[in-house]
Amino acid sequence: MNPWRIIIKRSRVSLGILACAIALSLAMYFGSSHVGDSLHQELLQSRSQINAQRSLLASKQQDLDYLTAHIAQFHALRKMGLLSTPDREGWVEQLLVSQKQLGIPETLVYALPPPVPMTNGNTDAAAGATAAVDATAEVPPDTPLVHDLEINLRDIHEEELLGLLKEFQSKIRDRFRVQACRLSLPTPTGLSAQCTLRFFTLPQNAGVASAATNGTSRATP
Repeated sequence: MNPWRIIIKRSRVSLGILACAIALSLAMYFGSSHVGDSLHQELLQSRSQINAQRSLLASKQQDLDYLTAHIAQFHALRKMGLLSTPDREGWVEQLLVSQKQLGIPETLVYALPPPVPMTNGNTDAAAGATAAVDATAEVPPDTPLVHDLEINLRDIHEEELLGLLKEFQSKIRDRFRVQACRLSLPTPTGLSAQCTLRFFTLPQNAGVASAATNGTSRATP
């Protein structure tokens, strides 16, 4: 009888155990390698997310530092009405109220054209509603807006006109400048005055389109 057969027959159990141990070792090796690769990928993803969060935090911190450094300027602009929705109807209403309170002759005629974007080549709000809409489509949405309130008065004296402008400014929140004012046709009862009051605002989310619908014209008897 072949001695190797006797040895193999007697070692069958041991050889089976050895084979199982080798198979288990190989399984554990490949399994641990797969788990290691998975953990490595998760670690890389975690590091990437941490770096992204750090970048976001740094950006937010820069924004906070900027706001902190310019908060006084922000409040100043807000107080001047540049950061709020322009109260176009309120301007007209207060103008008429100031006229009545001061006893100004009821010859006031006003016009409030749609706002116009303020650009380097176009700061004249008298360009008209069509030009305002076309210009708006070609400029950035954060472009400042120009609002012109045009007033015409007859039979008024210079002191009365100055008093009207002063009273009007003291009663509204927004600031304006007298862009142009022409006095003409002197008569025994006074002068004719054509003035343009110019307001500046920064556009809100509503945009220029909704503000443009507020353009009105009205005359007092």
